[in-house]
Amino acid sequence: MRANAWRTQLVVGVLGVGLTTVYALTLAPGATWGDGLEFAAAVHTLGIPHPTGYPLYILLGKLWELMLPIGSVAWSLSILSAACGVGAALCLFGAVREAMPEEEDWEDEPQPHHWRRILIPGGTAMAWGLTPITWQICNIAEVYALFALLFNALVWLMLRNLRTRKPWVDGLIAFLLGLALTHHRLIVLLLPAVTGYAVQRLRQMRRDRREGAARRPPPATLWVAGGFVWFLLGLAPILYLPLRAAQDPPINWGDPSTWENLLWVLRGGEYAHTRFLASEGIAWEPDQILPNVFARIQLALITLLGNFVPLMSRTPTFAALAAVTLLTIMAIGWWRSRPALRWSVPLTVALNLLAVGVYNITDFEAYLLPTICAAWFWIAFGLLWVAEAVEGLFLRRRFTYTPLVLGLLPLWLGVRFWDLCDRSQAERADLWARGILEHLEPGSLLLTRGDGDTYVMWYAQLVDGIRPDVTVFGSNFMWSGWYRDHFSEEEAQALHFEDTGHIPDARYFLNALVGGVIAPNLRAGRPVYACFNPYESPNALLLTIWEQALYGPHLKYSIELLSDQTRLVPRPEHRVGPPANPFLPAEWVQAMRSLGEPSSLLFRIVDNPVLTELALQRFEEEVLPGYEAWQHEQRNLVFGSLFEMPIESFLRSAPP
Repeated sequence: MRANAWRTQLVVGVLGVGLTTVYALTLAPGATWGDGLEFAAAVHTLGIPHPTGYPLYILLGKLWELMLPIGSVAWSLSILSAACGVGAALCLFGAVREAMPEEEDWEDEPQPHHWRRILIPGGTAMAWGLTPITWQICNIAEVYALFALLFNALVWLMLRNLRTRKPWVDGLIAFLLGLALTHHRLIVLLLPAVTGYAVQRLRQMRRDRREGAARRPPPATLWVAGGFVWFLLGLAPILYLPLRAAQDPPINWGDPSTWENLLWVLRGGEYAHTRFLASEGIAWEPDQILPNVFARIQLALITLLGNFVPLMSRTPTFAALAAVTLLTIMAIGWWRSRPALRWSVPLTVALNLLAVGVYNITDFEAYLLPTICAAWFWIAFGLLWVAEAVEGLFLRRRFTYTPLVLGLLPLWLGVRFWDLCDRSQAERADLWARGILEHLEPGSLLLTRGDGDTYVMWYAQLVDGIRPDVTVFGSNFMWSGWYRDHFSEEEAQALHFEDTGHIPDARYFLNALVGGVIAPNLRAGRPVYACFNPYESPNALLLTIWEQALYGPHLKYSIELLSDQTRLVPRPEHRVGPPANPFLPAEWVQAMRSLGEPSSLLFRIVDNPVLTELALQRFEEEVLPGYEAWQHEQRNLVFGSLFEMPIESFLRSAPP
């Protein structure tokens, strides 16, 4: 064993065991609200989730589920996230170690300060793993921990191979780049760094050929061609999308079995125009683009600062001093880093912030993972320089402060953010869905608002096998052309779907939903329910809008409120009181309260024959014949997110 190798192994072991323990103690015990439910259902059924399809995650997740056949699928995938998070931290350890300003091989020759050169990367990686944004994606079923692993692995391999110069590692880097691109498009942020790496490697090979190196490098053209072949091999998981879509899986978002649909999925589907320089489908006006982008970048920077200063919630003076100190250390670290990193890393950060600025999503925090990695790079280098200056002036290098600082900082982060990041006792979305589905009448139609409450029902039905006889209809998916294929032909005949290409205006949407879904099912005698997760839409009860806005005050459906919400109380203008005869058992509601979960806003829609006939008539007159005209004439009248609008604004936008 090399003289210094045991120190590295010790630090790596402590890092791995420490993060594994933290993630295990805070791991979500089951399904949690959000996209993770959709991914878990897609993994279990080998389906195709929302664009861009995430084929690598689905294939890896299914393999992981088969290898770990214990507990729930969501719990198994949460463990996968934790494993990827620990792996990403170890890769970051290697990357920081390779990027340290010293150029010596620290394992080959023991140095007086070898502990510092090992503990600094170790402390940096541990602090990265306990940063709240990172921590919160490593203890639930989500795709971002795998992205972090691929991102950090690529950075580490490029930095290491610039020193070791092994040709086979070049092929591995190209392969991982292609593989990462099939997982998440945010990996394109590394393209400038990959380009710089390729240029440096070509220069190294040309210099080695000129100097007659013992191991002659391949010609440049062969090297480039080989890298391209390995990159294409890394893209192979994309083939899963058309091959599996042709088999009609239960979740088949976009049905990428054709070339046109495959491109639609890979470029982001409906999100490409509802989120890119847009707000819920409303494109930003030219004079709004720069202010909106700058506002989102400012929000991202504030979010980042709150993750790096654990006591930002204290006095403003402390927050300002902490922020200035942190930014100063980062600036020193940027300047002290290697010339290649001095410009490539800021470029990646700038592109990352620009991506967050132009792509308008509310849960953008995980998109900041590349910037978090860069920030910890700079903090490590900045603290290294400060320690060297202090030691050189006062301590004559007899003691090193940097390992101490980077050892205490992760401990500080862990204590400060434990309650925020702990998922071990909360968010049992699977129990929430089970309690609702098990009490519905046979063959019921259950309307949901959209992502959150729809995905949890998918998980309950497709993974846990609960009440497959209930038809769950996500109302905000109605205008997505792919959604019809989610249902059997028999189910689809009782539902109406549109493919508008963007979110419709409020009046058209309600005519299509009430006349095309609610009314025909009520007339057929089918039990119709509506269930809204208060996390998704606490300020807009769609059923109240149906009563007041569309058909006038004298023709109303009878709405039975079957359960209350325990976390977010309806506002007075909703005019919705507590249920007179609760439909769901009091024991279940109390269990949800003890878990910190809301009990559902569950409604039963009772048929009004007069209103049903009026809804069907308006559907036939206003929706079916005028669909093509509406697409062209109403494009400039698109409203934003119907369910986030205040009721008063909505009533003005859709007069009866």
